[in-house]
Amino acid sequence: MYSILGIYLLYVAVSTPFISMEIREEGGHWVVDDPLYNDWAKSHNIEPGDIILGIDNKSIEESSTMKVDQSIRAANNLTLLKPGGGVNSVEVSHMDLPEQLIMHSLLPSLYFILSLGLAWYLFVKQHQNRLNTLLILFLLSVSLAYISGGASSRLDTIGLYVNGTFLVLCLIFLLHFLKEYFAYLKMEWVFVKNITVLYALPFIILLFSVMTSFNSYFFHLTSDIILSFFLILSLSIFFVLLRGYFKSKSPKLLFILWGLILPILPFILLYALPEILTEQHILSADISAFSLLFIPFSFIYIQLADRLFDIQYHMTRFRYYSMLSLGTGVVMTAGIYYFWGSDRLTFMDTSRIYVFLVILLIAVFYLKEQIDFRQRKILFSTNGDYIHGLYLSIHDLGQARNQQELFLKYERKVVEKLEVSSLDLTVFPADKNSDGYNQLALGEITRTGKKYQMLLHETATEKIVLTIGNGLQTVSLRKEELLWLELLSLYFHSFYGNLKLVEELVEELQLMKSANSHRLPWFDKLLWQILEKEKAILAQELHDTVLQEQLHLARELDLLVTSPMEVYTEKIITIREQLLDASMDLREYCEHLSPPLLDTFGLQAALKKFIQKIKMRADFMLDDHLDIPQLKDPMLYLMIYRLIQELLNNAIKHAKASEVELRLHSVGETGFELIYRDNGAGCEPSEVFESTASMGISGMRERVRAFNGEMDMDSAPGQGMRIKIRMIESSDTSD
Repeated sequence: MYSILGIYLLYVAVSTPFISMEIREEGGHWVVDDPLYNDWAKSHNIEPGDIILGIDNKSIEESSTMKVDQSIRAANNLTLLKPGGGVNSVEVSHMDLPEQLIMHSLLPSLYFILSLGLAWYLFVKQHQNRLNTLLILFLLSVSLAYISGGASSRLDTIGLYVNGTFLVLCLIFLLHFLKEYFAYLKMEWVFVKNITVLYALPFIILLFSVMTSFNSYFFHLTSDIILSFFLILSLSIFFVLLRGYFKSKSPKLLFILWGLILPILPFILLYALPEILTEQHILSADISAFSLLFIPFSFIYIQLADRLFDIQYHMTRFRYYSMLSLGTGVVMTAGIYYFWGSDRLTFMDTSRIYVFLVILLIAVFYLKEQIDFRQRKILFSTNGDYIHGLYLSIHDLGQARNQQELFLKYERKVVEKLEVSSLDLTVFPADKNSDGYNQLALGEITRTGKKYQMLLHETATEKIVLTIGNGLQTVSLRKEELLWLELLSLYFHSFYGNLKLVEELVEELQLMKSANSHRLPWFDKLLWQILEKEKAILAQELHDTVLQEQLHLARELDLLVTSPMEVYTEKIITIREQLLDASMDLREYCEHLSPPLLDTFGLQAALKKFIQKIKMRADFMLDDHLDIPQLKDPMLYLMIYRLIQELLNNAIKHAKASEVELRLHSVGETGFELIYRDNGAGCEPSEVFESTASMGISGMRERVRAFNGEMDMDSAPGQGMRIKIRMIESSDTSD
């Protein structure tokens, strides 16, 4: 039905070009008053005062649009009588009016197809629930309201009915969606409790639209009623979202709020309010309503994506640029009004110029921001970009593999950046007082004669001093150069200390190896701690499950000894079933410690069996899609199994979710990405990682880090959880 109605409405818009020519009655004839497209009218010799003889090969008295609002809305051909005599026959073509062709035909057609595709995708791919159904209805109603604009502007009867009805109906669907969404978030709903009452409003509008067909008086009245309903419902939505956000501080509500305010405000301020108050609009309905198309996609984004981008940052930028643009636009508009002449510009013309300038300025500010981000990496100095150069230098120093390479890299960076002729790094014992070096403070640059000196590194056993000179000439460094040198030297101090620790550890290992000692106390201690931790976890699990079950069975047997004979058999059968359950639990623990299918049949079979068990035990719906990657290190397959095992067990025990999603796919030739999502209770990530009681997720992160992988966790109380694990296999991973 939606497709048939949409195709009909688009056909009406395409079949007849829209010209919107205002006419007036003069001397018993209808004459041209004000063409909307002045350039087109001039090119076809149409001027104010021309007498209209016919429209589409019919007399003007047969035109219904003329009787409604004294205008010619659409026509394929016109017949006009010039005041000086002579008949002007004009064939109207869509190609002569590219503006209305785009706004009434091309864009609505694209939006119609896109909306239909998105609705089908939501219907097929997403879980069918009340929220999703309302979202689909909202998307389709917005689409019908928009694509009916062309037919409605041509005063097509069905187009008028659809446009007015669905313009209000889409907001009712939106309110209904928000009511269900608030219930989903367990938030208080402060608007109309029974939303179904609002569905009477479209029928009221439909009734007035039908009455318009019998009496043209109702035409403008119906338009005002539609715009009033639209305004009231929009303000109600803003109120509900604002109150909900200030109470919950939910980022999703903030995203919805801005996703509604930004598209709806242009339509309200530039068309609806001026039309209601003055019967004149700043921008036409088809142009100002274009922004409404962005509303459904914000809700689709919320349904399809669990992680929101930083809307607060973007809104801060928008508020800042809007403030700049509003003030600057007033000054520029006042200048144009003064120099152009007040007699040439009406209030509406001036308002349109102001709106255009504000939008243009906001766009320019955003463009400037992007250009600044890409091009303004060079500070106002002849030596160039100190900040960016410092970053590159630090990154280069961090790649040094030993002390000698670190010294060479540091010397080269300083000489190239500061353009000095001599640089000396002196290493000497800490207890030796040479040339007053003991008077230097760590990290402080001191001028000594024609040179600069700096204490780069200091320990209990050694010191490193930097001396910068320029031959016989005096070295003179600017403030930004001294700051650059100071920051780079602080990083040198940190890198040098780390390299010394690593080299000392390597020497210790080599000494142990040369002494034929296979005992590494610190390594043995680490392994012991890991094993003890795993033993403690396993002991706790067995104590809470199998051991408690065994104690219960022992008490049952004690009671059985004194039981009458008639209940003896029944008790034995019950105890046998409980023993079998305990055996199954023990078998699950054995499979947890060493999954037999993994070594025999591979990861695919092991995960398939494990997920089947999870689906039987879990209270949530599990949506899994596992594409097993090709990896060189067999330990990674075991790690993937353990990660999925821990994620799903955690979901059963703690998440309290109704929907869980698990995705595994390959990344590159030898890598994988594992994504977990749920809509459960959520948590504070910092508390999870810092808590000693939550060994599962913390253990996962440590295991991923051990294999040089990355793990990101995004969660908040009441907002569910999202965990993303990404790993690219390398030589270090295998090691």
